[in-house]
Amino acid sequence: DGSNPNQLLRSADLAMYHAKETGKNRFHFYQDEMNERAQSRLRIENELRVAIEEKSFELHYQPQVDIKSKGIIGFEALIRWPLKNGGYLAPVEFIPIAEESGLIGEIGDWVIEQAVSDWSELLKLNFHNARMAVNVSAFQFKQAGNLCRVITDALAAHPLCSPQNLTIELTESTLIEDIEDTIETLEALKRIGIALSIDDFGTGYSSLNYLKRFPVDQLKIDKSFVDDMLQGERDEAIVTAIISIAQKLKMKIIAEGVESVEQANFLKEYECNFAQGYLYYKPMPLDKIKSLI
Repeated sequence: DGSNPNQLLRSADLAMYHAKETGKNRFHFYQDEMNERAQSRLRIENELRVAIEEKSFELHYQPQVDIKSKGIIGFEALIRWPLKNGGYLAPVEFIPIAEESGLIGEIGDWVIEQAVSDWSELLKLNFHNARMAVNVSAFQFKQAGNLCRVITDALAAHPLCSPQNLTIELTESTLIEDIEDTIETLEALKRIGIALSIDDFGTGYSSLNYLKRFPVDQLKIDKSFVDDMLQGERDEAIVTAIISIAQKLKMKIIAEGVESVEQANFLKEYECNFAQGYLYYKPMPLDKIKSLI
């Protein structure tokens, strides 16, 4: 795996990181594909730095609807990275690299600022009740002071945007890392007046203890449960349990990845509040959202 000590050490290093990525407490031999993947990651990281400097990302917005009325109640901002030869690089391809390299902070700040700016454009069309949902990474969440500043500055720059209609979405794994610091940051965000949502609920720790302690306004049912809730009793039970918990705790509930009328009817029967998915609308750029409104 190498013709000199430096090459051998580099190959061993790649194998070690591959072992860590696949679960730790195991070993892997070096393979050429690891080097190819490392080179690809380095290339994407370098291109990310250029994209941040040139602000070449785009935001698309997926409408969220009231399940009963089917009316649009808000939008989720989703980042897209356009490729020079057309199309987009999927977020799953570059977001993990952005997180590992520390670039996610700058990208996340831009997303908040751009989403609020675009939201202001929608409000000028007299769509006053629409909410805007923005995902926040674990890295951003840990930089609590900067996160609060970015949000307050963005809202101050666009007075039409009410903090009460801004939702910050956080994953369970982000919230569970340090409970006391998490509560302090969540309370700081609540003082701004924004709403807080737990994204992909049910796929992480799903601890009822932290639900009791965290000032959360909304739970979001992960697409994996919505996909299978009509196929098996366990997934059905999980979905109905999440809805019931949210109702008891006076939280709103939103299901993501709704793609069929049968899924929508099931969620409506159990009084899930909101939904998003291809049954209703695909993510689309701002100009198409404006036409839709």
